[in-house]
Amino acid sequence: MSPVSQGALQRDDVARIAERWNRAMDASSLRAEMKRAMEEGKLEPLNVARIQPRPVKLEASRFVLSVGVGGRLRRPMRLVVKGYGDDRAGRIFENHRKLWNAGLGSDGGIHTAKPLGVLDGLGAIVMEWAPGKHAQRTDEEAAARKGEAAAQLHACDATLTPRVELDKVLDDVTKRARRLKKKGKKKGVELGSDPERIAEGMLELRSLIETDRYAPVHGDLGNSPFLFSGEEIYLIDWDTSCHFDPAFDVGYHLAQLHRWELTNGIDTSAPRQRYLDAYLAAIGDPGLEGRVSYFKGMVDLGKASMMAHKGQSGWQKVVPTLVRSAEDSVKQFA
Repeated sequence: MSPVSQGALQRDDVARIAERWNRAMDASSLRAEMKRAMEEGKLEPLNVARIQPRPVKLEASRFVLSVGVGGRLRRPMRLVVKGYGDDRAGRIFENHRKLWNAGLGSDGGIHTAKPLGVLDGLGAIVMEWAPGKHAQRTDEEAAARKGEAAAQLHACDATLTPRVELDKVLDDVTKRARRLKKKGKKKGVELGSDPERIAEGMLELRSLIETDRYAPVHGDLGNSPFLFSGEEIYLIDWDTSCHFDPAFDVGYHLAQLHRWELTNGIDTSAPRQRYLDAYLAAIGDPGLEGRVSYFKGMVDLGKASMMAHKGQSGWQKVVPTLVRSAEDSVKQFA
C-alpha cells in the first residue's frame, strides 16, 4: 500500500501500455518523441542521432527501458525511460525535479538520478541511469546507511504533490481490512485477530497521530529504491512520492523487511533496529518513533490484504502473522 493511490487498473490503461511500449522499443519512433519533446522544451538537449532502447521491465501499468544515446559529438549516455498507462508522468517528473533541486542533485550524502524531461506521447519520464546495486536486506551497516539516507530525504526543502491527508489513508486501510476479513472467511484461514477491529483501533487513535510535520515522502521505500555506489547512495522510483508524514516511510521500510523475513525465513530484526536507530539519530524528532509504530501496523495490515487478495504463495501462513504484527504495532503506539 502507498499514501498515493494508483487507482484500479483499467482495460484501456493496459492496452495503452502495450502500444506505448511498442513505440518506445522502436528506435526511430523513440527518437521522434524525444526530438519533439526537446523542441517543446520538455526534455533537456540530448544527442539522439544514435539511440538504442533495451527492455528492462514491462508490467500491466508501467514499463522501463534502458536507452543508450550519444555519438561522436557528445559522450554516450545511458538513460532510463519509464512509461505509464495514464497521465501520471508529469506529476512524477515534477516531484523528481523538486527533490533534485532541493539537494538530491548535489554532492551530499544521497543522490537521485538527474531528471531530464517528459515524453507526452509515450506518457513517460526520462532520467539519467543511476549507478549502484541493492544491498542485502540482512546487511546491518547498509541498513544504518539507508536510515540516514531516508532522514536526508525527509529533510529536503521540497513540497511534493499530492499532499496526502491521514483520513484518506485510513479509509484505504479500512477497505483493505474488510476485504482481508472476507477472504480469510471464504478460504477458511484463521487470521488470529480481526482486521476490521485493528483498522477501527487505528481510526480511534487518529487524533494522536496527526502532525503538522509533513515532508517529502517516497511512499514505497522498501529495499529496491536504495542503490549503493561506493560511498554514495542513490534513491530512485518516485512514482508514489507525495507530501505526508515521514513516519510512514520509516514504518513502511520496517514492515517490508519484516514481511521479507516471514516469506524467506531469514531474521531481519537486527537490520530493522539499525535502520530505525540511524534514522531517529539523524532526524531529531522525539515524537516520531511512536508514529513509526502506528504506520508500520498500517502497512502490515495493508500488505496482508494484498497478499491474500493476490493469492501469493504461502499467504495462508504469512498473513496471520502480519495481522498479529499490525495489532501489536498499534498497541505499542497506544
